[in-house]
This record gives sequence, structure tokens and C-alpha cells, in this order.
Amino acid sequence: MRIDDVQDAIEDVEKEIAEFEEERMGEKASTKNNKENMEEIQEAFDDLEKEIIQARKKYVDNKEDAMEEYMEEINSNRKQSTTEKYLDATEEYNEEMKDK
Repeated sequence: MRIDDVQDAIEDVEKEIAEFEEERMGEKASTKNNKENMEEIQEAFDDLEKEIIQARKKYVDNKEDAMEEYMEEINSNRKQSTTEKYLDATEEYNEEMKDK
């Protein structure tokens, strides 16, 4: 899923905050520079929000696909015991969730 993209966005927020804190106390300290850093932090948070939304959407889509696969196995007409159908359905569900 898009967990890596979310993690990258979190790291970017942390980097922007660290830069702000470092520059706020250093030679580059100025109202203008602080404002620019705050804008960079806001942009990083906006990017993080987008990545979280996309990751959540991807998860929901994957979950729907996985449930569809699960139900297809449960409702199959193959000559299987109920236990075999549930085992196959669970396997299909897990594969669908893992692959995406």
C-alpha cells in the first residue's frame, strides 16, 4: 500500500520543523525567513494529508476487492466442505490484501 509514501511525508514534515527550529535560533533568524519556513511546514503537512487520504482510499479499495474474492470462494459451486470453502476464501482475502 501507500504506507511508504505516508512515512516519507512524515519525515518531510519532521525535516521542515527541524530546519525551522535550527534557523530560528541561528544566523538566518528573521521574520521573513521564519514566515518562509512556516509556509514550508504547512506545505509538508498538506502533502502528508494528501498521502494519508490516498493511502486510506487504497486500503478501502483493497478491502472491497478482498471481500469480493472472499465471497466468490464462499459462494463457489465447487464440491468442497464448508471448512475448505472458508479456508480458500480466507487465503484469497489475505492474498488480495497483501498484494496491494
